[in-house]
Amino acid sequence: ASLRETPTCVGISDSALERLSDRLRELKGEKHRRRVLLGEMGQKINNLWNMLRIPDEDRAKFTGSIRGLGSDTLSKGRAEVQRLEGLKGEMIGKLVKEQRRDIEGLWAETGTGPVERAEFAARYDGLAGDDV
Repeated sequence: ASLRETPTCVGISDSALERLSDRLRELKGEKHRRRVLLGEMGQKINNLWNMLRIPDEDRAKFTGSIRGLGSDTLSKGRAEVQRLEGLKGEMIGKLVKEQRRDIEGLWAETGTGPVERAEFAARYDGLAGDDV
């Protein structure tokens, strides 16, 4: 392998070319890892936005600040998840009351009687997990 540039060779040694190829594989792997991480984080943020009924203008402000796969984007995503989790902790009582009110409204719309409601309560009380 020639180290001098010629019309058919750019003058890169085999070892340098191998190191560049290894680095390219590393970077592609990191890009994939970040895409997966940001996808998961984005799904979590979207679920929290919906649960907390975050206004569209707040959502748009955040999404407008996100660019690419860089560390800045990862930091902003982590910060938004943390902010929303904190808000969820503060609002959990209110959220549960709203969900119960929604269920009661659906029961009224469907004509669900006290017996059916009691069966529902017996089946689902105490099953709440991390999704609450």
